[in-house]
Amino acid sequence: MDELIAIKPRLPRNGRKETLKIYKLYHSTDGGFAPSGVTRANMLAHSKFKDDPIMKMLSLLAASASALALVACSPAAEAPPPVVVAEEPAVVEPVVEEPVALPTIVDIAAGNPDFSTLVAAVQAAGLAETLSGPGPFTVFAPTNAAFAALPAGTVDSLLLPENKDQLTKILTYHVVDGKVMAADLPAADAGVATATLAGLDLSVRVEADGAAKANEATITSADIVASNGVIHVIDTVLLPKE
Repeated sequence: MDELIAIKPRLPRNGRKETLKIYKLYHSTDGGFAPSGVTRANMLAHSKFKDDPIMKMLSLLAASASALALVACSPAAEAPPPVVVAEEPAVVEPVVEEPVALPTIVDIAAGNPDFSTLVAAVQAAGLAETLSGPGPFTVFAPTNAAFAALPAGTVDSLLLPENKDQLTKILTYHVVDGKVMAADLPAADAGVATATLAGLDLSVRVEADGAAKANEATITSADIVASNGVIHVIDTVLLPKE
């Protein structure tokens, strides 16, 4: 009503009552006081009122109110989903394992209790450094049992300093220059002689029954690979012929 009072002095005298009636009717419409069948839309569209300045203002107010009502009733706009930035997978550096260095022939023999007598003999003969060298060598290694099968007192006698040369000759008769694997052994009927570090030939062969032999000794375990050659285990001490 305050709007009407504010503009009332500017209205023509003969239009004040009519305008006031329209204003009241407009504000009562949809509130239960408008005549039957009269709506705000009908009033605003009526040719009698469409050019009236108050009605124009009321039309603008009605449009604004309707727009606000629509906004209030509309569901709130959903916030856009958060942008998920995919993390790059961590780069895992491959673990490069260092190759494990193989032990030498002497290291293998020293680490096996079945070769304790052989190791003692190698040390007494001063051959530990040679058999730890680059080689490669092939060693036919007698076990403790093989040394024990020698005549009584033989081993003790060979370990004496005065018998070092004899001991060295026996031990080097068990060593071949080069790396000879079991698959490389010739057949017995080939008649091949194998030179040893003692300067004497050794008969290393495979018999018809498949047994690998070094002279009269049998190879009980073959192809123990070392960094500087290979070991073949034998059950008998090889004694060079004079």
